[in-house]
Amino acid sequence: MSEAIGLFRLNQLIKRVIALNFGKPVLVNAEIAACKVSRGHYYLDLIERQDGETVAQLGATLWQGDYARLKLKLGAVLDGLLQTGLSVQISVRVEFHERYGLKLSIQNIEPAYTLGQLALEQQAVLNRLTLEGLLEKNKTTPVPPAWRRLGVVSSSSAAGFADLMMHLQANPFGYAFDIQVFEAA
Repeated sequence: MSEAIGLFRLNQLIKRVIALNFGKPVLVNAEIAACKVSRGHYYLDLIERQDGETVAQLGATLWQGDYARLKLKLGAVLDGLLQTGLSVQISVRVEFHERYGLKLSIQNIEPAYTLGQLALEQQAVLNRLTLEGLLEKNKTTPVPPAWRRLGVVSSSSAAGFADLMMHLQANPFGYAFDIQVFEAA
């Protein structure tokens, strides 16, 4: 049986192994499972799925200074990329801290990866709707003078949803609407 070492010493050894093997940033493909902002820092839970099952999960951080640098580079696109459920390609530094464990420090985000994937998914949906004869179906439906029943796909906490509700309630004709919300991220 070998001699026991302290947890701190073990973590120092792990840190050294990681530093030796990951000296440069690594390009990683992952899905954002969660994204939280605190004091200007972004904390992401990244996952990888295979056949619908999560096979890997790890935390990543986009520090405030790195966020500011990327915001200058990418503009408004950056905030659209930091959304739960999106697949991203990120350049990360692999870091291990004796107390906090393994983390990925985000250095860069490749917008073409995510936006290209979203465009492909959109085209696939459009193709399927065309094949099923549904793409132009709304044009054949007579439109009533005012819609009374509305389905809204949104997050109920989204600012856009609150704005829509305000406009519907304050409509100048006094129409009442039956609204069904379909929650979405």
